[in-house]
Amino acid sequence: MMVYTGEVDGLVSGAVHSTANTVRPALQIIKTKPGVSRTSGAFIMQRGDERYLFADTAINIDPNADELAEIAVESAATAKAFGIDPRVAMLSFSTKGSAAGDMVTKVQEATAKAQALAPEIPIDGEMQFDAAFVPSVGAQKHPTLRLPCTPPSSCSLNCSPGISATRLPSGLAASRRLALSCRA
Repeated sequence: MMVYTGEVDGLVSGAVHSTANTVRPALQIIKTKPGVSRTSGAFIMQRGDERYLFADTAINIDPNADELAEIAVESAATAKAFGIDPRVAMLSFSTKGSAAGDMVTKVQEATAKAQALAPEIPIDGEMQFDAAFVPSVGAQKHPTLRLPCTPPSSCSLNCSPGISATRLPSGLAASRRLALSCRA
């Protein structure tokens, strides 16, 4: 209620409450931003001076290509709000056609739609997490990846095709001693 009345700018929650119980009141009172069809969740993780955003980590179980594109673009705005220069990797189990399937097609379509929605934001995909997170791996797996996720920087925003896929790379990043600094 304090966010709704303007007494505070934001709310961090979820440590002791379920995601549903955290998000439901916000959606009932605050609603989504005009022009945005859905809300999504993100982890912001930090290691030294490096910060990464992982989306959607909590809300949309299996978004379609349109929804995934919107999540990527809105998550880029979230990254900017936290001082992260968004370089968006649309994650998949495939890097630039190395595998085929409905999930790969969904991410390929979402990538094209996100690029059309926000041509000013560097967005590329589909790519495997290691290609996005480790620049030398990305260069080896597909030398024509368009993102500036080349040495020395990796992709700063990793957008997964569903919650289960997001939890895996964010867990891997945590295991590489990235400290969880915020969950929105």
